Amino acid sequence: MMADVHDLLDLKIRELAWFMFGESAKTSFAKGLILYMIAYDIEPYINADAFDSTNSERILFDVVWELQTNQRFIEDFGEKYNTARTKDEVTQKRIKDFITNPIRDDDGNIIKEGIRVEAHSTQESVRGRTHGSMRPGFVLVDDFETKKTLRSEAATNQIRVHIQEFKRGLDSARRRVIYLGNILSEYGNVQSIIERAKVDPELRVRIVPICQGALMSGLHTPSWPERWVMTDEEAKITGKVSIEAKRRSMWTPEEGDMDFQAEMLCQPIDESKAIFKREWFQTIEWEPLMQKRLAAYVTIDTPSRKEDGEVTKDSDYVGICINWIDREGKWHLKAWREKLGPTGIIEKMFGIYNFLIQAGTPPVKFGWEDTAFTRGLEPMLRHEQRMRQMFLPLTWLKHEGRSKQDRIRTGLLYRYETRSIYHLQGECKDLENELVRFPDADHDDTGDATAYQSDIARPAGTEKPRDPRPERVIDTPYGKVKPAYEDELVDDGPQFPDIGI
Repeated sequence: MMADVHDLLDLKIRELAWFMFGESAKTSFAKGLILYMIAYDIEPYINADAFDSTNSERILFDVVWELQTNQRFIEDFGEKYNTARTKDEVTQKRIKDFITNPIRDDDGNIIKEGIRVEAHSTQESVRGRTHGSMRPGFVLVDDFETKKTLRSEAATNQIRVHIQEFKRGLDSARRRVIYLGNILSEYGNVQSIIERAKVDPELRVRIVPICQGALMSGLHTPSWPERWVMTDEEAKITGKVSIEAKRRSMWTPEEGDMDFQAEMLCQPIDESKAIFKREWFQTIEWEPLMQKRLAAYVTIDTPSRKEDGEVTKDSDYVGICINWIDREGKWHLKAWREKLGPTGIIEKMFGIYNFLIQAGTPPVKFGWEDTAFTRGLEPMLRHEQRMRQMFLPLTWLKHEGRSKQDRIRTGLLYRYETRSIYHLQGECKDLENELVRFPDADHDDTGDATAYQSDIARPAGTEKPRDPRPERVIDTPYGKVKPAYEDELVDDGPQFPDIGI
């Protein structure tokens, strides 16, 4: 950011856009730049514009506050502005405009007028902005695109016209502009500036998400590590701010993580182009779900390549979906993704199995994607089942030549359209984020795991029991034992060994 400011002051660039995550201090940095310009008499006519004039007037209030109360500033540069503020300006913390003290000679004669600073709204006309014979030379355009303006095509067009007009109204020699904002849409004025930067060498755009990488993961690092950490646990240790907590605070039942994705990760969602609509995501809480007669199914989408056991930033995600299906055939999902190594995948499978047993909904089938990777893990799974005496009702999931996109579209779209799927409250955020971006999401592991449910899930009560097998009893020094059949270790049937529950 400092390098950008230097290039702007040196006129190596004429326009600078900082589209960064909320609380990245971009506005505070811009206020500091205005103070710098006043201190060193760099620009005689400064404007601050925002969609709501209240925001631009508060920027000016903060600048005046520093000019009048920052003792270190006053010691270095003198009293640049000592005019008394009105009662309204003090109580409302808003100043519409001000002119700094003029420069006088030793006899008290004014040899140079003070610097004029004005606050405006992007809804105002830019015509007639003059200070003596001068036009503005620097404009700070802050918070010019909001969710409110994006909902109105007229407001969006008006802001576009405003930007074009004030650029024509700036002084040609001193022209400098800074745009501050969040990327809230893929089609608004912010996106227009991003596209123009590709062909205009005098315009620089800097896009900074709150953490490096498109999506949340404990393996990602904050862009501002002196202030932010990824998890609540790290926040307790370091006293810094948790991105995980910030994400939770911005989540809403109506829009999910939409605000967080746009304002903090700089990845807006264009709902008008989404194949899976957010309004299709119905929710259900745990207690009402457990009152139903259910059959539980688990599907796991595993990495396509074999991992060496170490989980890194480059590791693939494992997509997991638990589906409780009722007698009407409606799905109730808990779906997420994790970065897991081979041992972690096996442990997770047993953890899910235990969770479902304790919930009173033992899995009817445990679907595992059939890949070279999972076939390599099969001996480990067989061994662990024998050691734990826990036998998963495993069945192999085969893609049968279908691409992931085809599986997700054909397996889920109709069910969502007919409102036949419910999301367990707060347990499907990864799935929702993938589906609203489908087919352009960076990851689709959770969606793929969920789509595989259509291959195995059947309404509660419709699974046909397999033929009974003859009971086997072996005499041992410890008494009679009923061993499991070998093929029960990897089996797709709905029955379960007796595990004493």
